[in-house]
Amino acid sequence: MAISSSAQTFTTLVYYGDNFSRFTSFVQGRDGNLYGTVIDNDYGSVLKVTPTGTLTVLHTFCPQLNCTDGANPGPLVLATDGNFYGVAAGGGNTTGSCGNYGCGRLFKMTRGGTVTVLHTFSGSDGSNPSGLIEGSDRNFYGTPGAGRSGSLCVYGCGTIFKLTPEGMLTTLHNFNITDGIGPTGLVQGTDGNLYGTTASGGKYDPIYCSPYNGCGTVFKATTGGAFTSLHSFQSTDGAILYAPVVQASDGAFYGTTWEGPGGSDGTIFSITSQGKAKPEYTFTGIGANPIVGLVQGSDGNLYRTMPEGDCGGAASSTALVKPARSARCMTTAR
Repeated sequence: MAISSSAQTFTTLVYYGDNFSRFTSFVQGRDGNLYGTVIDNDYGSVLKVTPTGTLTVLHTFCPQLNCTDGANPGPLVLATDGNFYGVAAGGGNTTGSCGNYGCGRLFKMTRGGTVTVLHTFSGSDGSNPSGLIEGSDRNFYGTPGAGRSGSLCVYGCGTIFKLTPEGMLTTLHNFNITDGIGPTGLVQGTDGNLYGTTASGGKYDPIYCSPYNGCGTVFKATTGGAFTSLHSFQSTDGAILYAPVVQASDGAFYGTTWEGPGGSDGTIFSITSQGKAKPEYTFTGIGANPIVGLVQGSDGNLYRTMPEGDCGGAASSTALVKPARSARCMTTAR
């Protein structure tokens, strides 16, 4: 069903960029200001916005040849040491499989905007990272979407890595098609293990997914690198995952697939830490083909954003309502 939410107060704090600018989610620093990154007509910047709307550009990427500080930044993580840590999908090494774009970098940034490069990817240890999480051990974990696998994937199948705050990187797992291609990010479960998804790869499905690419997977890994494939999607339960899972208060993990059973419009699925997976909701029309993940609200429901137009022309969000497992569409401010 489609319903409208109660009236909300929407305030524009600041305008920046143009219609081609792409923002990541912002995080709030210990000083109460908001910090985030944007990719615009250049190679990206880090922004600070006060609660009253004063904007400061803290750092602009790629002022040097070969983008020695990185290019095209992803979202920031506020770490326990008070600094921000992040990824740059490009820049750095321009040899081998990375080409002129570069393999990407990992960086630390102080609240004042001083950026220190912690690691430069070379392809052999991954390339094109998309995000970081800080683990309970205060190390950082992430998943370059390509690199390392050599001939198994044209540009590599991707890796899982651990990064110390000092910049020492350890590759924990190298994907190899059968256990996934193109990891999309990580979440640390309450058991201390890392959980994530891959966009494709996994078990061969002769009906829908490519025999070489697979439909996508969910995996578990320890912080020491022990890897377990939890589930390999098939045409019967969904295909193609663009976002990591989230752990809900019931202990299970929830995520979205872009395609649903038999090539339908996508699903919301649940999976336990032991790998028992099932579709919870199949989209038909409204909310079709989700490319973002879920977040759990304080009411226990799971929410995600949808493209403009899916709910009568308004930007919107979908809630998975437990235990009925129904979906609703709620208009929000643009």
